[in-house]
Amino acid sequence: MDIYGLIYGSNLCYSNQMNILNRKKQKQLNDIHAKHPEPGDYWNEMLCGVCVVLEVRDNAVTIIRTKQHFPDETWSWDFNKVEYIPREEFKEWLEYDTIEGHWADVFPKQHQWAVDYFKEMAK
Repeated sequence: MDIYGLIYGSNLCYSNQMNILNRKKQKQLNDIHAKHPEPGDYWNEMLCGVCVVLEVRDNAVTIIRTKQHFPDETWSWDFNKVEYIPREEFKEWLEYDTIEGHWADVFPKQHQWAVDYFKEMAK
């Protein structure tokens, strides 16, 4: 094997190890935020938006998961389609049915703008 193969192989191993570590960290975040959602949490599957948590109460979560699409091929959340879901149902919705884990990943508090807009609409 030449030096390029060794370097490439080492980088590939390092890259795979980092992906495994990142995946473990993401799993921990998913577990925490599915059980204890926070306003602004952005859930996505393969970087496609799934929902945003707008409000959290003792027994319910307010989310938005419906999108509105525009002619210029962009989209935004449809704030006319806000949903209120029991917290346990929210957690179960994000979990796989047959294996451990979640089918979506959370980016905690990354859509605070949506929370602010939701609160402004309520005034």
